Amino acid sequence: MTKKFYHVLAVMALCLIAIVFTPSQLKAAIGETFTKDQLKYTIYTEDKATKTGTVSVEAESKEISGDIVIPEFVENGEYIYEVTILPDGAFSSCKYLGSIVIPNGITSIGESAFAWCSILTYVTIPDNVTSIASWAFCNCNLLSIIHFKGDAPKLEPNVFSDSKYITIYYQEEKKGWNSSWLRGIPGIECKGLIEQNGVIYAYRSDNTATYCVYTNNDYTDVV
Repeated sequence: MTKKFYHVLAVMALCLIAIVFTPSQLKAAIGETFTKDQLKYTIYTEDKATKTGTVSVEAESKEISGDIVIPEFVENGEYIYEVTILPDGAFSSCKYLGSIVIPNGITSIGESAFAWCSILTYVTIPDNVTSIASWAFCNCNLLSIIHFKGDAPKLEPNVFSDSKYITIYYQEEKKGWNSSWLRGIPGIECKGLIEQNGVIYAYRSDNTATYCVYTNNDYTDVV
């Protein structure tokens, strides 16, 4: 066979590979990352049949700013991923982060996840979070409100170290919220929330009831 014939075969083989493995048919490898709306996602699992998977989430850069709502699901190409992991240091030292809402798929908050976020003021933590690692909210000097929507999670040591002016709001019907939960951390107050006839009532740790109006990611007491 001539060299020309082999050359033709090689070209045909390359064309066949290009057709079979078009970009729309390639799936991302486990561990690859993509970014969207100031957030970086790392792929943990994928199911080729259903075009679904799971990802972790963190700040795209330390310059992330404003009020961030982490989505429960995020699309990348043909795949839809559930956000399930908030890793160690995910948003640490993000000095322009104002508030953050964590999605339902997250079950734990990693070590130092929000440490040294100097203007972070408001955090919403969903039903499914069952544990918070050490230093997760340390040195958040302006952090004033954390709203827990589920049962009281397990706290590792020093979760709120040097963040001493936090009011924690929790749903009164949820479990585990008692005086020993905070382990005597000074300066942090817990208030249970009950909604009745459209009015939200907050109960302080001393069981003193106050009205509580919810506006713009903030709870304002009305005695």
